[in-house]
Amino acid sequence: MLPASVPAPEAAVVIGSLHVFFPMMVLPLASALGRIDPRLEDAARTLGATSWRTFRKVTLPLSLPGLAVGCTLVFSPTAGSFVTPAILGGTGATMLGMLVDQQILVVYDWPFGATVATVLVAIVLVVNAVSMRALDRRRRMLAT
Repeated sequence: MLPASVPAPEAAVVIGSLHVFFPMMVLPLASALGRIDPRLEDAARTLGATSWRTFRKVTLPLSLPGLAVGCTLVFSPTAGSFVTPAILGGTGATMLGMLVDQQILVVYDWPFGATVATVLVAIVLVVNAVSMRALDRRRRMLAT
């Protein structure tokens, strides 16, 4: 049963996108978690930290690079996807990729479709640039 605030087409698109893009989030996150020394968590527990505090103060900060890479890897293809929303959401769930496809192929409004595509590419580039800059800054801080 879906909550009243989430209509069925949007929920189907979210679940379908999660199914398609979830592995691209799990792989970098698993790699980052695998590099964490288990002795750090044991030391935190030995010093009296609860499991939640150990996660919040040790595991989460050390896994942030993997989380950032995973978010970037998932955001880029999700922003432009139009096959999954078209199949699962129909006309009830419009995403930017579907809007570009609709404007160019159905409405024949090439200027608006090209504008939406350009804005979409600009958004993806800005998010990727911000992510890379944050990761680079973190790497430089840890190196000093």
